[in-house]
Amino acid sequence: MKHKLKIPARGTSKLPAHWLKQIGEVCRGETSGDGIAVVRLLLTAAIAMPRHDATEVDTSIGALSEVMRLSKPMTRRALARAEAMGLIKFTRGGGRQLSKLQLINYSSAGEELRYAQVPNRPVVDDLFGLPRTGRNSLAAHKAYLELLARRPNGSRDTVVGHEKLRQATGIQAVEVRTAITLLANAGLLHVDRQQIEGSTGPYNRYRLRGEFFGISAS
Repeated sequence: MKHKLKIPARGTSKLPAHWLKQIGEVCRGETSGDGIAVVRLLLTAAIAMPRHDATEVDTSIGALSEVMRLSKPMTRRALARAEAMGLIKFTRGGGRQLSKLQLINYSSAGEELRYAQVPNRPVVDDLFGLPRTGRNSLAAHKAYLELLARRPNGSRDTVVGHEKLRQATGIQAVEVRTAITLLANAGLLHVDRQQIEGSTGPYNRYRLRGEFFGISAS
């Protein structure tokens, strides 16, 4: 029987904030498709954990590829890249034995542990529906992770300027607007412009869709 990766019933998962510090370095010099695959793999790894405190899950390359909507070769390259980044370990199975995906750098020793909350269904249903290749789609994936990381607890709104978003993700200034448009068109967020007291210009307020701890799905 073909193995399928089970998405837990909970609405929210967590991604270590110190993982997100590496967003700007994801696949520099590599193809946009491989960069997108790495981002989707890290999100899928977090979502697939059966409990919030779990760090491993049994799966297969085929099951991961199906959830991420990527080819198996792209999934294999993403696994290799994420292992090289020191974030996961993938132990291949054999015969009827499933492979094991482990999160091996899921805590940050020596600093206060912080996590970004990930709304499961919008990520799997909508973010993974964006194009699998292209610099604009890669920019959208990275911008979305950064918006999740900046979202304050108790709110679904993130307020940040384009320049700060560009600096945090390493994407080009011209790509920021296109990335946000892709995310908005996919229904992942709603954008409002607002003036922040003391700022030199308007900032965007991004209202993120989905379920977060203490906030029901919108």
